[in-house]
Amino acid sequence: MTTTLAEMRRAIGRKLMDYVYVKATSGGVSTSIITDNLRLVHPDGGISGTWALCATGHASNVGEFRRIVASTYSTTSVQLSSALPQTIQQDDEFDLFNINGRGWSIDQYNQVINDIIRGSFPSYMVPATHDVSAVLSSSIPLITDIPETMYFVYDVHYQDSNDEWISIPPRWWDGDIALNAIRFKGHLPRDYAGERNMRLYGTGSHALVSAEDDEISLPFDYVMYEAAHTMAGWKTSSRERLQAADRFMTMANQFRADLNQAHFQNAKQVRSI
Repeated sequence: MTTTLAEMRRAIGRKLMDYVYVKATSGGVSTSIITDNLRLVHPDGGISGTWALCATGHASNVGEFRRIVASTYSTTSVQLSSALPQTIQQDDEFDLFNINGRGWSIDQYNQVINDIIRGSFPSYMVPATHDVSAVLSSSIPLITDIPETMYFVYDVHYQDSNDEWISIPPRWWDGDIALNAIRFKGHLPRDYAGERNMRLYGTGSHALVSAEDDEISLPFDYVMYEAAHTMAGWKTSSRERLQAADRFMTMANQFRADLNQAHFQNAKQVRSI
């Protein structure tokens, strides 16, 4: 199970009561005014300071975010701090964060999510596959083209003359941490020698996320509660939010065990942790 950056940010915002969903009920006129007569029913100026991120709509607008500088009750609309690249259309969807300027910015949400991803390593690793063309011989017994995010390799395949992928038994290779490489042992059998397309199967660190549809494979509940705990804890002047931070920490700890993963059998380390 994976979730996108956009979905995770919404889930955290809901926990923090810092998220509002908006869907334009009219459009085709402005690049900087959002109208929603069902949800933007705030008093004049009542939602100023909030950040609005375009979730669906024209491709040039999606992922763009602007601060709301004015809201008008009579027109159920908000004014953005600057124009979006394209005109806002009816049914375009927006995610609102930092409600009334008292919550957290979109950049802060993204920062915390990526901090959690960094901190999950090496307890949590993701499957990784890497294709490489290598020339193997007894004098050149190394595969050094290994991604920086791959730390363990548990299977090495080569492509034979029939284009089938064949697993090389683990007794014929080992990890070389000093060289960040796979080293083949002894006199290579003829089937493995020569120029070969090789495929490495392993595990490694989770990539950081930036695009709205970038996927997060870490346990959903752990990331949500850990982020909510961290962000609520920033509001040191709010007793209510500090109490919420403690509750979120308790929940995050319940899901922390989901980070632990058993390494694949025969996995060999190719990079220092």
